[in-house]
Amino acid sequence: MDIHKPKPTHNWREFISEIGVVVIGVLIALAGEQLVNSLHWRTEVYEFRDAADKELASDLAAFEFRVKQAPCVSRRIAELESLLTSARAGTPVPLLEDIGRPANITLRTSVWDTRAGELMSHIPIEKRLAYSSLYDELANNDRQIVEERDVWKSLSQFNGASAFSSDNLMRLSELIYRAKTINKIVTSNSREVSNLASALGIRPDFGERYIAPPDPHFCSPLLPARAS
Repeated sequence: MDIHKPKPTHNWREFISEIGVVVIGVLIALAGEQLVNSLHWRTEVYEFRDAADKELASDLAAFEFRVKQAPCVSRRIAELESLLTSARAGTPVPLLEDIGRPANITLRTSVWDTRAGELMSHIPIEKRLAYSSLYDELANNDRQIVEERDVWKSLSQFNGASAFSSDNLMRLSELIYRAKTINKIVTSNSREVSNLASALGIRPDFGERYIAPPDPHFCSPLLPARAS
């Protein structure tokens, strides 16, 4: 086997040329590594945003699902106020059916909850802030809706009630006030949620997720026509 010894450098020009070749090789290797790294994070960011957009689309649909029930909620609250008025007068009106409650769907945040700091650093700051604001706004409304669910569950204690003590009247008044307040907060926040979603180009969409429709009885009359 012939072993070729490196040729000695005869002058500075050859030496600088050889150094240049080495430097260029190193730079090409670094540029290639940087390109691979850039492509990797571009893919990671794309996949994360795609998953987050789908999660938010489902959450927006869940929020819209509740907001669209606002007319029924307002009407049911007005009927409960009529019930409270008649009960205070000592002539409570019999209910035609159970009070019921608005339907709600729990929001999903698993994609957002598993976000990594390094990945987020590769998303432009304005997009990061936009995602954070929308998730925060939806989370705030979700807390209101969860509280609302508990309020309407508490109102169910008055199903079929024919007599009211002073404590009952105070409790009913409190629950009606809470239900009315939450309904106002949720519906008034819908514009802000819509604006934040529009900034990200996300629209409500359940995708392939099956959602049962709201209870139709919740929109039907609770009191006789003469008493409502």
